[in-house]
Parts: sequence; C-alpha cells; structure tokens
Amino acid sequence: MHSTRSKNSRRSKKQRADRAYQQELYEHDPVMAHILRTIFELEPDNEKASRLTHELHSNRLKNRQQAHRDQVQEVEKFVQDLELTTRKRNKAEKEAVLN
Repeated sequence: MHSTRSKNSRRSKKQRADRAYQQELYEHDPVMAHILRTIFELEPDNEKASRLTHELHSNRLKNRQQAHRDQVQEVEKFVQDLELTTRKRNKAEKEAVLN
C-alpha cells in the first residue's frame, strides 16, 4: 500500500509540475501549450508530452534572451512583409483607378 501511495504522490507532483509548466508555456508559446494541453487532456499520464513540456520549459529559461531576439526579428520581418504587401496592393489599386 505504501508503494502505491508513494507512486500516486509522485504522479500528482509530476502532474502539478506539468500544469505549472504548461501555464508558463502558454504565456510564452500559446500554440505549443495548446497542443500539449490537448495531449494531456486525452492522456493525463503521457510521458512524451510531459518530457516535452519540461524540455520546453527548461529551454525557455536557458534561451530566454536569444528566443526573445528571435521572436523580435520574426515580428519585424512580418511587419516588413506586411508593409511591402500593403504598398504593392495600394499601388495596384491606384493603377486600376487610373486605367
């Protein structure tokens, strides 16, 4: 009986840690967090999802500054692409009006 209680205690600690990491991950990477949360809803004891959650949490802590720079660059690139697309669309609309 003691081993079962101990095993259940370890499992519940692990599940609480998984939920805490998922919540933190959700704040920083909502898409990945949603995917992992869905896996946990279907299979609460999924070892691979648990390992991925912990690795993502660990990597996020280690690589916070680099990841932030990468995200900033990605957003800047997106904005540049959006501006270019908007300019092209506006130019095409002006030409269509003139013709």
